[in-house]
Amino acid sequence: MNDMIEDDRDQHIRVERDYEEMKNIRKGYIPVLVGRGDGNMEKNWLPIKLIQHPTIVELLEKSADEFGYHQQGLLRISSDADTFKGILRQVSRKQVARIFF
Repeated sequence: MNDMIEDDRDQHIRVERDYEEMKNIRKGYIPVLVGRGDGNMEKNWLPIKLIQHPTIVELLEKSADEFGYHQQGLLRISSDADTFKGILRQVSRKQVARIFF
């Protein structure tokens, strides 16, 4: 009986944690883990509008070579986190410039 109560509590805690995580999901973005294969990965948000940019596609292809196409969980991108953020800033600026000019 106590095992059932503990299982219910564990399930309730997981549901609460999942709900809290869902509240943080940003519309128009994909959560990705960025880092090298050493296991030290950082969660970042990739704008969907940039997913087909040639630089991002190249990063995704390199990541597929390293991690494979059948990744479980969040998409992993093989890049230094700071470098990835810089690439996103640069690519985003070019997207904005293309819209206004």
